Amino acid sequence: MPRPIPVSLGEAPVRQSVKVEPVLFSDTRTVNLQLETAAERTLSAPRAGVVTSIECAPGSAWASGAVPVTIDSVGIPAIHLAYPPWRDIDIGDEGPDVQALQDALSTLGFQVNADAEYDWSTAEAVQDFFRSRGVEHDQRSVSLSDYVWLPDSSMVPVSCPVAPGASVAPGSPIASLGEEVVGVLLVDRPRDLYEGPRTLTVGTAVVPLTDLSRVSEPGALATLAATPEAAAYRESGGKTEFTGRLELAEPRQLLSVPAGAVIGAGTDETCVIDDGRSVRVRVVASTLGSALLEPADPNSALPEHVDVARVGTSSTCS
Repeated sequence: MPRPIPVSLGEAPVRQSVKVEPVLFSDTRTVNLQLETAAERTLSAPRAGVVTSIECAPGSAWASGAVPVTIDSVGIPAIHLAYPPWRDIDIGDEGPDVQALQDALSTLGFQVNADAEYDWSTAEAVQDFFRSRGVEHDQRSVSLSDYVWLPDSSMVPVSCPVAPGASVAPGSPIASLGEEVVGVLLVDRPRDLYEGPRTLTVGTAVVPLTDLSRVSEPGALATLAATPEAAAYRESGGKTEFTGRLELAEPRQLLSVPAGAVIGAGTDETCVIDDGRSVRVRVVASTLGSALLEPADPNSALPEHVDVARVGTSSTCS
């Protein structure tokens, strides 16, 4: 009489149910980057004379309100104005340049009515600003020769063409800011990206993306241009590798399942079996031996168990 076959040696079930857990999916990709630059920018001397001191170490920022240079022993403050200055301003003048001056004074902590009219209170705030920087300023007006204009609130020179003792004329460059970064191109970005808002990470800097081919938003550009990676790329003339990490702004919750649980992969009829119930899914990504899935119907919940087929068997979605 034949002996019974032990359970451990008997034929395995056609499908075995396994518990699965959701995972967070960021769809992280590495992309090559290129900097788009425009003509070199400079900061200019506002008046003629001899440079008697200048704080211009490459990489050290000139901030609005600082006094980075003296000409003929007179301190010349740097001021960020959102509207390009084009004239001397006196009592009664009005316009966007006056508004920009008032906004700059307010940002630096001086009380002023930001109404785009240069009145006596604005003139007093101007005098207080200059005196707080150790610069005598007794006139009621403010002249183009009184300050260095900063297009941004803080600007970092990459070189300094003048040194103490050099003679300068109005408009002479006293600090070079290098080529202006006007864009960051994402080169050869993947075409099979998971849909959704994304971020770009370079080093420790993270910026949101509104365009998956080019970064052009001023704030994001300033953040990326200030990274050591961008600086190394520029210093090498574009020969140094410049890469970033492209990923979803909000990771998605997907299901990681054994590859044998997926039925009809690569077709319009893709599913998994949960306790005998067919659940339509979409394969988002796959690795050796496993697949990342999401429900075909966004309103459907992810299953907690899936059936894994035994090697050599097949099933269909019902």
